[in-house]
Amino acid sequence: MYRANIDAVTAYFARRSTDPQTVADLTADTFVEAITSYTTFDPRRGTARAWLFGIARRVFAKHCESDARRRERTVRLAGRRELAASTRSRSRPRPCRRTTPCWSPSASTAAFSTSPWC
Repeated sequence: MYRANIDAVTAYFARRSTDPQTVADLTADTFVEAITSYTTFDPRRGTARAWLFGIARRVFAKHCESDARRRERTVRLAGRRELAASTRSRSRPRPCRRTTPCWSPSASTAAFSTSPWC
């Protein structure tokens, strides 16, 4: 299966990425996934090539999602300076010294924090 489909899978990724290293990585990931999940292949549901391209599609989607998360983190952290090593060791959370509860919005509703760390 590898020899019969390596060129087609590589071309599939080459049409979607301009970086040769990414194309090689995605192609390798596709065949690793195919080898580890070969027992799930059912020839009654389609050809091996179609099954392999389904795996390639999922590998590419996973790559795009992780790349988007990486870019999002880069944008979010852009402009922030890195802390010096001596500062990082001292930057542990300290107990809250406030006498009133701290306001802390949660994912679904806004609530007061009962945590001693604000």
